[in-house]
Amino acid sequence: MDLDVSRDEPCLEMNRASNARCRGCGFQDCEAIGDLPDCSEFAGLALPKPLPGGVLYRCLNCHLVYRSPICTSEEYGRLYARVSAQTWRHRRRILRNDQALLRHYIESQFPQGARILDIGCYTGEFLASLPTKYEKYGIEKCASATRIARQNGLTIVGDDLYNVTLAERFDVIVAMDVIEHVLNPSQFLRDVLSIVSDGGIVLLSTGDSDDATWREEKAAFWYCAFAEHISFISERWLKGDSDVNGFRIEHLQNFKYEDRPYWKTVVMRSLTHLCWLFGIRPHFMWAAHKSKDHLFAALRRKSTAADAKHSA
Repeated sequence: MDLDVSRDEPCLEMNRASNARCRGCGFQDCEAIGDLPDCSEFAGLALPKPLPGGVLYRCLNCHLVYRSPICTSEEYGRLYARVSAQTWRHRRRILRNDQALLRHYIESQFPQGARILDIGCYTGEFLASLPTKYEKYGIEKCASATRIARQNGLTIVGDDLYNVTLAERFDVIVAMDVIEHVLNPSQFLRDVLSIVSDGGIVLLSTGDSDDATWREEKAAFWYCAFAEHISFISERWLKGDSDVNGFRIEHLQNFKYEDRPYWKTVVMRSLTHLCWLFGIRPHFMWAAHKSKDHLFAALRRKSTAADAKHSA
């Protein structure tokens, strides 16, 4: 299905303000890593014309890596509105590596059950894999995916983190493949931590911008080639942000996004290098299995005076 965003005015308006200024900490001395390729797809759907890739920057203060310039919030809203329940379906009926890691962590930390909110729950397949002793809640924009999530036993509390009013907090908040889509990861974590119960945890999975392969390939790295991926964190970024947002890092683990037989990895890597050698842009996912380039993080919310008042 193509995205029909053709209108009288330019359909893909770019927000070019403060290109090199870090969107997270505001630091102005940021390193240009390289030019990003133009994108002919957004969230797996073809665009009527390529979206300019922009430049990949690294903040020398907080270590956030980010794309700039980016689309306006309104344009992103229009692009995401066309996502369907089939866009990000996993090709196999088993848990992805990140889902398996998060499930194991939840079951080990909360064996008696817990209230869990999955931000960007999509069709709810991850929470549906957990036993019924867990209370399962989700936030999801896609209407068709939301219907499936409800069928999978989730209570949908809203379509956006910033459009929901929650009377109670959650023991666990999950955000898999989410933080790379947000404008300001630090602000996102601050808002997420505000709805975690006293001593609760936030579980993240995303690409690791300090991965050795990423630092070697720079702007040619597969994970930053997706138009919808605009912000990239790392262990260094998390350690710095823990002081800002008042959390402690309970667990960090690098993992491969998806496993693949060794011979297929060699073939795909060879094809990828041949494509770049002859000026052909390889398919993003060819390179998605070369290294443990993803990061799983468990963040424990620190107790505050406000928590004691909330409990009382």
